[in-house]
Amino acid sequence: GLGGLATAVIAVHFEPATSGATAVAIWPGGGLSLYWAGLLGAAVVGMNALGRAAAVVGLVVLAGAAVVIAPVVSGIVTGGGQVIAGDGRTLPAIVAAEAVADPGLGTLVLRAQADGSLAASVERGSGDRLDDFSTLALTRPAASAEQSAIAELAGNLASRGGYHPAPLLDQFGLEFVVLAPQVGTDAATAAIRDRVSEALDAQAALEPVGETERGSLWRYSAHQPAVASSGPSSLAVGILAGQAAVFVFTLLLALPTDRRRRRVADGAQADDDAEDAFGSDSFETDEFGDDRD
Repeated sequence: GLGGLATAVIAVHFEPATSGATAVAIWPGGGLSLYWAGLLGAAVVGMNALGRAAAVVGLVVLAGAAVVIAPVVSGIVTGGGQVIAGDGRTLPAIVAAEAVADPGLGTLVLRAQADGSLAASVERGSGDRLDDFSTLALTRPAASAEQSAIAELAGNLASRGGYHPAPLLDQFGLEFVVLAPQVGTDAATAAIRDRVSEALDAQAALEPVGETERGSLWRYSAHQPAVASSGPSSLAVGILAGQAAVFVFTLLLALPTDRRRRRVADGAQADDDAEDAFGSDSFETDEFGDDRD
């Protein structure tokens, strides 16, 4: 339990990634789970030492736990909790509809930050899911060439001028640009969002679509959908081949490699084997203690 608590406390002091202008610390849930498991084990051992009094102590602990979790359970039942059901989309509905015919469709998502900066990311298809994220990629020590190009594109789109974004939009397969809604009432965030919105409206390569529940939307009408592959990719073939190899290897390990036969000897042969093993003379003692040859 102490090891889990120490792990959780140390974890929250490491911030290896950023989300826009906000530093992201390591999630302490794993260490806290170990901490609670240690406390539970200590409670079980302690109650075992109490003997008959353990039942009373156990009931008191259960009652206290019920009081502690009651607000959480009531919030889930009444729908007042912070976790609510979503509609399964992270991008506007028109983007999700276009992604049905073009799964590789790219959308540039811009988010105004509280420090006056602008965060940019590219989402494919109908939007990113949790399993699309990689901790290794998000915590890399330096930006990749693709990330630098996206940052350059976003910075130029957010500034008025004669910038021509078509080459980079075509390179990354981007058809839509989404300016996410403002979170909070911070003045710096509102100022940068208004500035970006005006710059996007003035961009000749983009057509304004309008306001959506996921933010303001612009469209790059010259986008050419990527041609879908007629067969599986080389990566998919490699994954299937690896899975087949593992299956075959496991099957071979499960097969017997040798047949072992057991020979059952008759009574006389068993006696001869016993004499060979222990000698021809044997002794036994009856219940009265007399030794007989």
